[in-house]
Amino acid sequence: MKHELRNAICLSALAAILLFPSGASADTQQTSGQKQQIYAIKKDARYLYADVTSETQQLAVTSAEGELFHQVNRYAAGQGTKPVTGQTLKSQIGRITMPRGNMYRAFVYLKKNDALAGAATSKPSPSSRPAVVSKPTTHRDITIARLLDLTRGSELRDCLTQLRQQGHVEEFNSYRNLTSANDYILIIYNTEGRIEAVLSEGLQRKNLRTGAAEGVANYPGRGAIGVKAKK
Repeated sequence: MKHELRNAICLSALAAILLFPSGASADTQQTSGQKQQIYAIKKDARYLYADVTSETQQLAVTSAEGELFHQVNRYAAGQGTKPVTGQTLKSQIGRITMPRGNMYRAFVYLKKNDALAGAATSKPSPSSRPAVVSKPTTHRDITIARLLDLTRGSELRDCLTQLRQQGHVEEFNSYRNLTSANDYILIIYNTEGRIEAVLSEGLQRKNLRTGAAEGVANYPGRGAIGVKAKK
């Protein structure tokens, strides 16, 4: 009787393995395929990309997109042209997400040609005038332009000190020490010291890289520095 029971249990276990063989294997194969795709894109000089790991999938995607937008702006500036922006840019981005331990990984990428405004248009005639790109003129615009160039928290102090010495910034301080936080531009950074976002002043803030409506609630567990630009 015991022998028959043991055989029945073994057969049941074997049946379960045979009936449900594809779950973990399929997930592993999918993740392996995604990693191979990411590796291939990173090795391809035709792409810009950002790779971020965070506590939630949404936060990982948002942070990765913010970093990619920063790269797009810098790449376009280096090419002497304007970047693609807004929904046009977001629609061109490729996104790969996957679990990473108890966190989430987001990899976003874009072909360099798709990052430039008018890249697919015909060349201007010799008589055409070159486009004039306006430079920031107000203290606030200059401050924001400089902040959007930063990627690491370690760069902040020197940058902000210089902006204050040049007369563009009144003051800066950690978020918890701000007496009226709505008057300050906020620089959001994570525990690894990477700058994830620059948010506008006001009750209804927006992400100054992406243009999306965001606030500190979108970045739980993050640190922030407040910057008050001169009027």
